[in-house]
Amino acid sequence: MSATDPAMRSSDAIAAEAALWLVRTAGNRAAGRRDAGFERWIAEHPHHRAAFADAAAVFRDLGTVIARAPAPNPATAAPPRWFSGVLRPAWAVAAMACLLAVVALTQQFRVTDPVYATAIGEQRTIRLADATKVVLNTDTELKVDYDAERRRIVLDRGEALFEVAHNPARPFYVEVGKDYVRAVGTVFTVRRDAHGIVVMLLSGKVVVGETGAAEPRLTLNPGDRLRLGVGTAPAIDRPVIDDVTAWRRGQLVFNATPVPVAVAEMNRYSARPVVLREVLPGNARLSGVFETGESEAFARNLAAIYGLRAVETADGHVLQGAPAR
Repeated sequence: MSATDPAMRSSDAIAAEAALWLVRTAGNRAAGRRDAGFERWIAEHPHHRAAFADAAAVFRDLGTVIARAPAPNPATAAPPRWFSGVLRPAWAVAAMACLLAVVALTQQFRVTDPVYATAIGEQRTIRLADATKVVLNTDTELKVDYDAERRRIVLDRGEALFEVAHNPARPFYVEVGKDYVRAVGTVFTVRRDAHGIVVMLLSGKVVVGETGAAEPRLTLNPGDRLRLGVGTAPAIDRPVIDDVTAWRRGQLVFNATPVPVAVAEMNRYSARPVVLREVLPGNARLSGVFETGESEAFARNLAAIYGLRAVETADGHVLQGAPAR
């Protein structure tokens, strides 16, 4: 079973959350009070109730062990300090709760903070503990940081598509540098590169803002693509969704795309890049559908269109001017 198997990850993550809820709600349960957050968590999935029952059983077993521990020998016992000479039941319960919390937190940080990455040209699909689906595009790295109140993804580089499991009680954030994208039950892509951030909303609703700001900056509607460049104003357009997400089918769609931009996009998917040595006219554009990773075919087609010569080298494919006749 792989490290990303959803069943394995879900059971560990849910067990850790159950232990945390057991400690967090102890006072309310003892006083007969309701906890809305806990009730929402229980209702999210049938496994939550079972995991909570297991955690409670462990708690009871710990209490039984402490209760059955032999009493200290008065002749050899250490003298009492600031507390009375015996462990009172309330103190024992508190000690067990603290121990359980430490174990749960350790398990949670070990299990639910993984880092996922793809190599150049690789794509990968993962299913998170809450059933959110994430598709990582080429050369991407992200970190998952979930807790009982929110779901947080940190995108360090690359591009990913998120199909967010609906849960209004635990907002879903994708943090990209100083900016964030917040969603509840939504499908969207986020891309981060040297030029800035691109957010494409496929369905649902997201807000985009700056971490620490009082209010979000923008709200996107389905079909909106937001570009946040370094030192430039936010820009929204509405491209063809199938063209923007064609990478999921292993394709790139160019529609009158400037040639240098098309070359750079193609090079994201190959360790043997296309190098454009010839200076083309400023209005040079490229249209067509190309397979990701097929750099050689891309170079040949581009050379044929603009009368260039494609030279294969050990490092990649060089496009340069055709020899004079």
